[in-house]
Amino acid sequence: MLELIGLAVGSVTSAIGLYASYIEISNHRVSKRLDRAAFESLPVQIRKSITYSQLLRGIKLAQVVCDEIRFPPEVIIGIHYNGLSFAALLAKEMYKPIHHASVHYDTRSGRHVCDQVRLSLNCEEFRGKRVLIVDNSMETGNTMNQVRKQLEDAGAHVKTLIFYQKKNRLDPTVVHQPDIVLFRSKNPLKAFLV
Repeated sequence: MLELIGLAVGSVTSAIGLYASYIEISNHRVSKRLDRAAFESLPVQIRKSITYSQLLRGIKLAQVVCDEIRFPPEVIIGIHYNGLSFAALLAKEMYKPIHHASVHYDTRSGRHVCDQVRLSLNCEEFRGKRVLIVDNSMETGNTMNQVRKQLEDAGAHVKTLIFYQKKNRLDPTVVHQPDIVLFRSKNPLKAFLV
């Protein structure tokens, strides 16, 4: 009886080990794709959720891409709520100050439509600075366009970054497409909040 229990425990342990190896190989493949990715090969296609280490590799890749397009940001602005957490990780990696843009949504139409945007600092303080606006994703582009317009009207040089795009192509009616898209997924990623 004890031999049978020992054999069952050994089988379970082996199965867990095989599964852990499979996860490690899968993570390694995605991480290698991220390391090889250049600006021309962005966004990286992801079919399922990504790990935290792959997310951090994507953040390092964002810094490389900013260097490639000759736009080292002086300030990073995260769009409240979801974009702010990604902007914080990016600001930490790049050693840049971070600010946030608060968004008020009008829900009378049954949809979340950006109604008003407030920046954490006066827009005049961004005059002449390179500002990177960060959001988690983009549907219509209305929120990002309002933040971009306020900053450009104040004289800032602005680029935009979204962490993931849920569709292969954004809506063609979007006035300003994002400058940088790190990840693309046909399905919403469980690792990201929509």
